[in-house]
Amino acid sequence: MREPMTATAAPSTFPPAPLDVERVLNTEWLSTALSQGRAPVGVRGFEVIETLGPSALKIRLRLDLEPGSAPEVPAQICIKGVFDPALKGWLVSGAQKAEAWFYRDVAHTLSVRVPHCYYSGVDEETGAGHIIMEDLVPQGARFLSAMSPYTVQQAQESLDQLARLHGGTWNSDPTAAPWVNSKLAYFFANPPMPPSILTEKMQGERGVMLPESVRNGERIYAAIDALARRDEGIDSGFLHGDSHAGNVWEGSEGIGLVDWQVLQRGNWSIDVAYHIAAALDVEDRRRHERTLLAHYLDRLAAHGGTPPAFDEAWQLYRAASPYGLLMWGITLRVESHIVNQFVTRLGTAAADHDAFKLLGV
Repeated sequence: MREPMTATAAPSTFPPAPLDVERVLNTEWLSTALSQGRAPVGVRGFEVIETLGPSALKIRLRLDLEPGSAPEVPAQICIKGVFDPALKGWLVSGAQKAEAWFYRDVAHTLSVRVPHCYYSGVDEETGAGHIIMEDLVPQGARFLSAMSPYTVQQAQESLDQLARLHGGTWNSDPTAAPWVNSKLAYFFANPPMPPSILTEKMQGERGVMLPESVRNGERIYAAIDALARRDEGIDSGFLHGDSHAGNVWEGSEGIGLVDWQVLQRGNWSIDVAYHIAAALDVEDRRRHERTLLAHYLDRLAAHGGTPPAFDEAWQLYRAASPYGLLMWGITLRVESHIVNQFVTRLGTAAADHDAFKLLGV
C-alpha cells in the first residue's frame, strides 16, 4: 500500500487543476504541486519528453530539481489532465475528478498495482482534476493496447489486479466515498451518445463483423438499464469501469492498471466480462473464459470478497457483456482500427452469451 497524500498550505494563487496547459508547464506551479504533503520541492527547469492523447493529456517531463528537494520526487514524472476545450464533457461528467480522488483517497488503501502519485488536485468549479505520477517508461514498463497480443497468463495476472480492487472494497460503505457510484443508471438516463447515433455507428464499419442482434443502440442502452436494475440487489464494490487492454501496463513486478476516470461502484462481473472479452482475441476468449472466471473467483476470495458459486457467477458474467460493448460503441476519439477491434470482440462476446436475452431486452 502507498502512504496517503496529505494537503499542505499552498499559495492563494495556486490553481489546483488549471485548464490552461501553460499554467501547468511552469516551474512555479510544478514546484508548489510537488511540495504538497512533503518537504519543499524546487523545480528549476524541465524538458517535455512526450505528449500523449487522445482524451486526457499525458505529458512526460524530465525535471531539473533544486538541490535538497524532497528525495522521493523522481527526475521524470508524468502529468495527466484535460486541457482540450473539446473535452468539456469529460469535466462535466466528473471523470477527471474521480481519477484524482482515486489516487488521493483510495489507491493507498488497496493492493492494486498503480503508478505512484505525487500530486492530486481538483478544481470543483471547472470539474478539472490533475495528477502527477511516476513516469513508468524509464523503468521499462510496457503499455498494452487492443493490438497487443494478450496471453491467458497475462489475463490471469490482470484479473488478480481486478480481484484486489473488488475484494478490497467488497460491499464497502457507500458513504465513505460518495463520489464513487454506479455509472450504469447514469449512462442510461444521460446517454453519452444518442441511441440513434449509436445504431448508426454499429451499422457502420465498427459493427460489420457482428450479428444484427447486437447492432442496435436502443437495445444496448436497454441492456445497460437492465444491468443497473440487476445490480441494485447484489454484491458490489469499486470497479475500474474501463478495463480494456489499453489500460494495462506490464513492469518488472508484473501487471498494473491505469486510467481510473470511469471508477464506479457495481458488481464485479462488469469489469471481468469487459476485461476478458476486450483483452483476448475471440477464439482465445471462447476457449479459456470459464477457466479464467474460475481463476478470478479464487483470487477474489483471496483478496477479501465472497464470490458466488461458479454457476451463478457464470450467469452474472454472461449478462454483463453489453457494458463493454457500449463503452466502445460510443468511442469517437480513438483510431478506427482499435475501435473496430474492441467492438468486434465485445459484441461477439455479447452474442455468444446471449446477454440481451438473459437481461430480458
